[in-house]
Amino acid sequence: MAANTRDDSSGHSRHKHRSERFSVHQAMQLLGLLDEDNSDLDLSDNDDPILDTNYQPSPQEESSSEDEGDSSDNEDPIPEPTEHSRAHKRRRGADNGRGIRWKATPLTPNLAEYQHQDESDLDRHGWTPLEYFDQYIDRDLMTLISECSNAMSLSRSGDPLNMSVDEVYHFFGACILMSCIRYPTIRMYWSKAFKITAITDRFTRARFFKLRGAIKVVIDDDVPEDLKMSDKFWKVGPFLERILRGCKSLNRPDCTSIDEQMIPFTGACPYRQYLPMKPNPVGIKNFVCATADGIVLDFELYQGTQSLIEKVKEPEGLGLGSLVIERLCQTLKRGTKVYCDRFFTTIKGAQQMMEKELYITGTIMKNRLAGANDKLPSDKTMKSAGRGTSSEVSAEDGKLCVVKWYDNKPVLLMSVVHGTQP
Repeated sequence: MAANTRDDSSGHSRHKHRSERFSVHQAMQLLGLLDEDNSDLDLSDNDDPILDTNYQPSPQEESSSEDEGDSSDNEDPIPEPTEHSRAHKRRRGADNGRGIRWKATPLTPNLAEYQHQDESDLDRHGWTPLEYFDQYIDRDLMTLISECSNAMSLSRSGDPLNMSVDEVYHFFGACILMSCIRYPTIRMYWSKAFKITAITDRFTRARFFKLRGAIKVVIDDDVPEDLKMSDKFWKVGPFLERILRGCKSLNRPDCTSIDEQMIPFTGACPYRQYLPMKPNPVGIKNFVCATADGIVLDFELYQGTQSLIEKVKEPEGLGLGSLVIERLCQTLKRGTKVYCDRFFTTIKGAQQMMEKELYITGTIMKNRLAGANDKLPSDKTMKSAGRGTSSEVSAEDGKLCVVKWYDNKPVLLMSVVHGTQP
């Protein structure tokens, strides 16, 4: 098999390559390896290996992961003591539902009616793949990438890159194809045994690596210093903004879900996270609002709590999870039902969203319920009653309830929509 060596930006190996011929046995082993690997694409920053299997987290990332842990088990994984975090600790009683009187009565929701949107102007029947692509990444963005890449390459190396807009489209298409037909190394797409003509007919290997190393979305010197300090992802800012605009152009359904995801990435990044319990432990944390079909409606790359505070109108007393809910619900219509997991669910957050006629349902941590726990049966009692046992308590006004249900272990659910009875 070809040596797994690292290529420089011009596509030339730093070490002498072995023959790129593969025996039948080696080819079968390779295809077997490809079939077994069904995980998400690891967008490594290495020039040659696509999957950086030898990646080791830095001491800073190890330390960060110990402090943060799995976000589903911690309310606030941000260790930095900010003014907001100190205020949050002082107001934590309100976030945990202290002061609410709970009764063993069923939920009596009073929900605003969801106003369905006219979808006639967003009919995508008969769209081509390129039209779907242009909804998120249009020709204006491709032109910007071409101009910025050419300008930055000329200023740094003195050599013109001569990247055309069509070549940017071809580059993106090659990257998408590589993510679908995955080889262990990028160099293999140009090998005699495994080359893909849709890629090799458009680029030489050296040209592809040159474009890959020179592609830019901004001209660095034109970006203000204050923006560089406040936005950790300023180098890809226009790219993210255009994709976000495409997401926000979609219809908002009556039911949405908010969750976090890890974008796999082992390259240099100021806010790369290391969460060892995740399927993709190294990457960029992204909070996402999506439809039941998984279509992304809105997203927020994690840059720390302070970044979210600046984008929320009333952040006082809210933890990280509630801040994310507040931020990602900004484009939803009144009457929308929002579902999330226990990292995001708090009493105060649900009450605040209810004032905006947005209705939260989600599993919730036991330490966020305060007085509701006293009205619910103990874990031991529910275990003895058997699987499927449930109990419900509601706030005094009947607008919010907590359901405790026993499966393999007790599960707590907080909702302003659903009780034990549908």
